[in-house]
Amino acid sequence: MSTSPRPVSRFLSKSGISKEECDVIAKSLSSSVDVIPTAIQGANSHTVGGGELVVQFRSAKVDLRVHNKAMEIHGSAYVPPITYVQSDPFYVYTSPYRGKSHSEHGISNITLSIRRNTIIDLATFFAQGCHHSVGHDQMDLKLDIIEAFLQDCLNLPDVKRQVQNLLDNLGISQSHKFNDVGKLDDLPVVLVHGDLGQLNILTSDEGHITGILDWNGSQYLPFGWNLYGLEEFRDLARWLGESQGQG
Repeated sequence: MSTSPRPVSRFLSKSGISKEECDVIAKSLSSSVDVIPTAIQGANSHTVGGGELVVQFRSAKVDLRVHNKAMEIHGSAYVPPITYVQSDPFYVYTSPYRGKSHSEHGISNITLSIRRNTIIDLATFFAQGCHHSVGHDQMDLKLDIIEAFLQDCLNLPDVKRQVQNLLDNLGISQSHKFNDVGKLDDLPVVLVHGDLGQLNILTSDEGHITGILDWNGSQYLPFGWNLYGLEEFRDLARWLGESQGQG
């Protein structure tokens, strides 16, 4: 497993937590002789893997309410449970080890059939959200703010195509895009993951999703707000199909 020493060192140095101290706690919790820093490290945490457990150290408490709500909606198969362990002298959390992030598998090891498995599981994930929608009065952003944001995105060359595809997939035509608030209002309001990219999606060697991480920043928004996550996989699946002569 590769490491990311620079982010780890930055967090440990600014928090006053020593790597050795973390390793002792992680080995005790995981009953493992060896613990290894995970390949992806956050700026505000230090995470290691040991045996079947992932142990994370933080200087500040994590609000798990959104994470737990996501577990209620998607189940522990998609949202790994997080257990609070201690707060003194720093905060410690554990979760079951679910394997590598999708990006860690490497594009050279991902076949079209593996990518299809991931897309099918993502479709199930999105459908689960729709089955647990809430009223529009619980939406975290007002519709006019969402419309203004989408309009701004359409003026950015780097994301214009993705945003237009999102609107097309949601059935929002040019004539209704920003003049008819009711069009967005027709969509179910669901819990939307704030960063649904390949770094936060764990998958098995066969491509099946084993966990979706980092629910901080998730909000109740109209369905489809994070469909870019699915499009990212779909575009690569199309490329794989062409490169493998199946397109």
